[in-house]
Amino acid sequence: PVMPPLVRGTVTAVIMALGLQMEAKYIKVATVDPTTGERRQPNVFTNPTQNAQFLSTQMQSAGYFQLDDTQVLVLTINPGDAGYFVVPVTNDWTITDNYWDQQTSLNISQAVKNADGTYTIVVSPQDPEIYNWVSTGGLNQGTISIRFQDLPEKPTNLPTVSSQVVSLDHVEGQRLVAGH
Repeated sequence: PVMPPLVRGTVTAVIMALGLQMEAKYIKVATVDPTTGERRQPNVFTNPTQNAQFLSTQMQSAGYFQLDDTQVLVLTINPGDAGYFVVPVTNDWTITDNYWDQQTSLNISQAVKNADGTYTIVVSPQDPEIYNWVSTGGLNQGTISIRFQDLPEKPTNLPTVSSQVVSLDHVEGQRLVAGH
């Protein structure tokens, strides 16, 4: 049976409204501090939290980046008891763009570990020609939700994340991975 135009229009409007609500919810994870409710600053990533009650073995450090073409975001990640982490770059609508042509994410098995067990991940629109680069896919603004998984139910060594913005020429061509 064919759906009458009025019903089809109503169904479309409801689906769009639900989609916008979900989109706003995802963007809020990246832009609002879960503890204070205040807007996060760009390029500031902090220690992960459990923001989904039903995922007891997952934690996230979410935020957003704003970089010009001469800047890089340096993330220092200590996975702690997590057996897995991933650093995915998405656009403002939390959609991964052009991952087939550019490495817009990096996980624990792809990344090179520092001698002290941490990982130094560099996020930037330009390739700094270093280990552990994650491309923004050409974006100067977007979101990152660093996920930590495979955690014990009661971890004793929680993952940590810190971030800083430096100039591209500060890191270009450097190894940035201690012990390599």
